[in-house]
Amino acid sequence: MRSGLTGSAHTCAAGPAAMTHGSSAFPWFAARPLGFGGVSTPLRIALLALPVAGAALLIAAEFSTLYDVRVVTAVPEGGSFSAGGHHGYALVVMAVGIVVMALGAVLGGSRPAAVAVLVLAVAALAIALLVDLPDVHETGLIGRTYDAAEAEPRAGLYLEIAGGCLALAGGALILLARPAARRRPRSRRTAAAR
Repeated sequence: MRSGLTGSAHTCAAGPAAMTHGSSAFPWFAARPLGFGGVSTPLRIALLALPVAGAALLIAAEFSTLYDVRVVTAVPEGGSFSAGGHHGYALVVMAVGIVVMALGAVLGGSRPAAVAVLVLAVAALAIALLVDLPDVHETGLIGRTYDAAEAEPRAGLYLEIAGGCLALAGGALILLARPAARRRPRSRRTAAAR
């Protein structure tokens, strides 16, 4: 009975170590790290530049005007709409996630983190193109009140699209720009056999 308990305890203790060495639930990701450990600091900064810049643009977009409704040359009260208020400031959360995942991908060599950057960037672009873009020409109540009312997109929309594109390009670059694997030197026995 004691030997059985000892054996099961040994198995439980060895479990976390086995998980650490690659037997995770996602072996494909765990077995293929990005391998930026030996990369110089300037190159790491360059790889981080695009996703971080994209996240900064997404945050800036949230506090910018998405579109406004003008009557001739004036914007009546209630005719200016912010990007963040239009979709609940969701892009701020995505931008923070992009920065965190980009750091994990470049500094930690995590492939799932790099994929997460791509997913978050696509989600940000989906909000910009599918949620915000269809509404930037809607005049709403002002249009029903004034015949000359016209709605026009503003900086917020363009910042959203630019930020999503930069983050998407940055995530793709991190996945594609991993260093080539170094060739192992052939042993003397292998060379002699040939």
